[in-house]
Amino acid sequence: MTSLTDLANHYKSDKGNTYACAHHYTPKYEELLNILKNQTDTIRLLEIGLCRNGGDTIPSLMMWKEFLNKGHFTGFDINSVFLRHNGQYDNIEIKVGDQSNTNDLQKLKTQKYNIIIDDGYHASKHQQISFKTLWDSVENGGYYVIEDLHWQPEPESCMPTKKLFESWALQNYISSEYISAEEVAGIIASIEKIEFYDSKSVLWGNAVKNALVYIKKQSNS
Repeated sequence: MTSLTDLANHYKSDKGNTYACAHHYTPKYEELLNILKNQTDTIRLLEIGLCRNGGDTIPSLMMWKEFLNKGHFTGFDINSVFLRHNGQYDNIEIKVGDQSNTNDLQKLKTQKYNIIIDDGYHASKHQQISFKTLWDSVENGGYYVIEDLHWQPEPESCMPTKKLFESWALQNYISSEYISAEEVAGIIASIEKIEFYDSKSVLWGNAVKNALVYIKKQSNS
């Protein structure tokens, strides 16, 4: 089988180790997907954020599709240009909306997912609103992944998503401007573990430590 890293490089996703930032997240993704393949025959995957540099291709979705074959893949992006891919593949579906808008996120809650990947706008506000809204759409034993915690598109004064999850991983269940203490209490009851993975990009110095977080849902939650 072709490795996920090779597929990422082929489709020009920066989740691999040659294109653009070359984060090389793919070894961790391959590990998580292989775990999920032992749980279900058809993995349902949602990815927020579909491309980079203003293009209209869907490199990550194509990578997941080829690696998993039998899965169902939903892409979500604020740019309606990606709707052109609907109908081209029997197991890829594109939806459009703003990940910081809870009403738009409701479009994604018509099903549950084995894995949700946030590679969207990268602002802490967007990441946290998406996470608290979509956490209950993760299947038991599934994963919620947030990429590129080392970078935000503009200066922030709120609680950074990286700090929030680093604190939770230490069982310091702090709240934030976008996830209230009550919401935190409801979420953490169903978390099995929180772990991090470093980006291998050479462009960001030490900031790439803990650049990706994955939160596993309890199998019996």
